[in-house]
Amino acid sequence: MDTIIKDILAIMAGGFLGALTVMAIQMTGHHFYPLPDNIDPESVESITAHMTDVSIGAMLFVLLAWFLGAFTGVLLAIKAAPIRKKMAGGLVGVIQWLMAIQTLNMLPHPMWMTVAGVLAAPLATFIAFMLVGPQPDEET
Repeated sequence: MDTIIKDILAIMAGGFLGALTVMAIQMTGHHFYPLPDNIDPESVESITAHMTDVSIGAMLFVLLAWFLGAFTGVLLAIKAAPIRKKMAGGLVGVIQWLMAIQTLNMLPHPMWMTVAGVLAAPLATFIAFMLVGPQPDEET
């Protein structure tokens, strides 16, 4: 199989794992911190109107999900890409970052969560890169 296709598959796998991680952690967070009864999870207007009723613990689970989603996705992309390891990992980190920003733009969040949410994926990407160390951009 051509190495470019393998690089693309590594990016797709990293993005998928990152999204799956976010979903799993957020579902776990909903188990420990269910939405208040006055919030309809199907209605953006309801969530927007009652965002102040959401607990800090629930918001921290969301931040943890964004961080670990980026971290796991970047790690997988770096390890799976045969040639363009840094590009693959970086691209997955950017994708995870953009997904968090999209969520932050769709719903109102406290300022501390907005700042932390914008920083979570870049920080996770940086830590993943530091953890794996220098990666040669060539097939071994």
